Amino acid sequence: VKLVGIGPEDILGRNVKLILGLLWTLILRYHINAQPAASASSSEVPQDSVDTFVAGIGIGDINAVKKSFDWHKLVEVINATLPGSIPDEALLPDDPLTNTQMAMTVAEKVLGIPHIIDAEDLISEGCDEKVVLAYLGFFKDKHHATKE
Repeated sequence: VKLVGIGPEDILGRNVKLILGLLWTLILRYHINAQPAASASSSEVPQDSVDTFVAGIGIGDINAVKKSFDWHKLVEVINATLPGSIPDEALLPDDPLTNTQMAMTVAEKVLGIPHIIDAEDLISEGCDEKVVLAYLGFFKDKHHATKE
């Protein structure tokens, strides 16, 4: 990972902004894009990226998904990762919070995907897009593991 403008003195000096930037760069590189070092200079989207995963399971364009992630999309992602994990009859159409909590519980107990965000925050209007990408990254990894 090539980093410009950050050094050990920034970490030792507890420069929070630069440390968070470094963490996001590492998450983006090794968890979300999973881009091998050999193709790091390539401008094309790696085959093992969250973008490719989202497009492959058919829940829409990644930009639209991360801006308006809701329980419907979460259930689709879980069922694409492990078909039949959440049957339609188990969902309450008028209760997004309960559906999100149930889906996240299934993701954790059945798929081993950790809660990195609260259900309330995941379905809120102001949900951080980076958290959505990071959360989807766990599903991408699990989806690829189940296909092998």
